[in-house]
Amino acid sequence: MPTYIIKPSRDEDFYVWWSTVVDAPIGWGPRDYVPLDNEGSPERFARADERGTSANWPDWPIEKMPFGWNVSEWRITNQDDLEETGEGWWLLPRKNLREFCRRRDAGEQIADLVRWEADELTDTDRERVQG
Repeated sequence: MPTYIIKPSRDEDFYVWWSTVVDAPIGWGPRDYVPLDNEGSPERFARADERGTSANWPDWPIEKMPFGWNVSEWRITNQDDLEETGEGWWLLPRKNLREFCRRRDAGEQIADLVRWEADELTDTDRERVQG
């Protein structure tokens, strides 16, 4: 299963294991917590500390690395308590990632932490935009 370690904030000992299979977090915690076998190598953590992500794509420039410090939000899927309205994506801002994980642990709602980006506006989207 492809996963990346994401460090949401430069100055906190908190990491998120992000699955590209389900486009969502599958584990989180401090550096000494590693939820998956062989997924917490020192090299991966060093990249996450330096780049914001453990992604290591040799032919890509660091500023375009997925989930890196330059990325302020990304797509999420498979969230049971989010109602999709037409074609589009839920976007999770990096600044909300830790709270997103905390609420997942607590079984709390996450709708106010994400935003819907429709490919094309539906009637429901138009009503929200127009107020």
